[in-house]
Amino acid sequence: KKQRMLESGKKPILTSSVEVKEFISDVIKGKAPGEVRAFKKVGERLADAIHNKRNSLNMINNYLEINADDLRESYKRHSSPKEKGDIPLSEQDFEKIPEFLDDFDDVLSVNTYNNKIEVHLYKETEEGYMRILTVVSSERNSLQVTKLIGVSKEKFEAKYAKKIEGNI
Repeated sequence: KKQRMLESGKKPILTSSVEVKEFISDVIKGKAPGEVRAFKKVGERLADAIHNKRNSLNMINNYLEINADDLRESYKRHSSPKEKGDIPLSEQDFEKIPEFLDDFDDVLSVNTYNNKIEVHLYKETEEGYMRILTVVSSERNSLQVTKLIGVSKEKFEAKYAKKIEGNI
């Protein structure tokens, strides 16, 4: 797969924040069907936070990847609020995913769903909370960003207060 991507002039790894933003923008516009691109490695803070929730998971130095199809679907479904207490998300919010991952507040949970391990992270912003859903890919040794969901402070704190208290 990597070879084919290189042949088509596409870099399997996005190396600058500009490239990442452009890729996310393409994803939202439907231009990158089926693509999965890495944009950085899982750092110590994120690896530790995941490990604290599930000690069998060691993600240090695995790639962080963007799964285009999942993220496009997430934009379609969550750019306008889906449920009471959700907040609208702009293309710019999606483009900030790498920043949210750099400054994430904590890991909400690590769940196994449909035989996939999901890592749910969150980041508080002025508008509310960003929930970032990632899935562990054992084939690719990576953590793939699949969803971004915006939630109001009230809804987030009501729904996750117990989980947050355990984290602080």
